[in-house]
Amino acid sequence: MLNSARQARDLYLRTEEAGSPLLLQRHLPPGSGQDWFFHGYVDRAGDVRAGAAGLKQRSWPRAAGLTAVGRWRSNPAVRALSERLVRELGYRGVFDLDFRYCGTTGLYHLLDFNPRPGAQFRLFSDTAGLDVLRALHMDLTGRPLLEGAPREGRRFVVENYAPLAALRPSARGCELAWHSSDDPAPGRVMRALWGRHVTRRLRQRYRTAATVQVRGHRVQQQVASCVSHDEKVSSC
Repeated sequence: MLNSARQARDLYLRTEEAGSPLLLQRHLPPGSGQDWFFHGYVDRAGDVRAGAAGLKQRSWPRAAGLTAVGRWRSNPAVRALSERLVRELGYRGVFDLDFRYCGTTGLYHLLDFNPRPGAQFRLFSDTAGLDVLRALHMDLTGRPLLEGAPREGRRFVVENYAPLAALRPSARGCELAWHSSDDPAPGRVMRALWGRHVTRRLRQRYRTAATVQVRGHRVQQQVASCVSHDEKVSSC
């Protein structure tokens, strides 16, 4: 983290040690409602199809990692930025973008450009079942894309990172990362592996747990209150 122009200059003078040009990136503090993603497919004509924006409501690790819980939510500013970016690049194909909103400037900053499907792409499946991969296949095979209505409000949950959220009902529907009724094998494997992981961690904690004697009182380690219930469960 650089806090002054002098620190940036000192780092620049060490460019040869790194063997690559210096790249500075603005620090954007994390906060609630600031992390957004946009998935889409750019067809042969350069139009964004099957695209939509989503709000990252929970991540793992917190404020810096992958989407643990996200929701399909309209955001005209994010859509406009995404369409402008792929248009100016002349990009074609499936893409996944991550943005962070800066409350100070009121601007969205691009964090990541993935020229591939994102992990949450099935969140943006409309009423006709169209998502970015189906749009890609139909466009490349010369078929018209299915016409469906958006299902804004749908939720995406990664079960092993937000297990309690996965159990909560969602009025607009929920797309689970692992479980699917028409393909249950990945979900079964995830649950088995996660169960082993939790059991192993609990055994390690049991073996290493120790109470500390402080002036005749027993003091036990406590999990910080700022950690959510989902984080406590998923980090067992």
